Amino acid sequence: MCFAAHTVTDKILAIILPIAGFVALGLEHSVANMFFLPLA
Repeated sequence: MCFAAHTVTDKILAIILPIAGFVALGLEHSVANMFFLPLA
């Protein structure tokens, strides 16, 4: 989405909206844990 945006405002919104969705669902730590636990 960020590559398709033309203005800086569109790029910022394209970054913030998916992150806000993950935080609203409570997935902000589980995604990192799925990477670090198999690594350990």
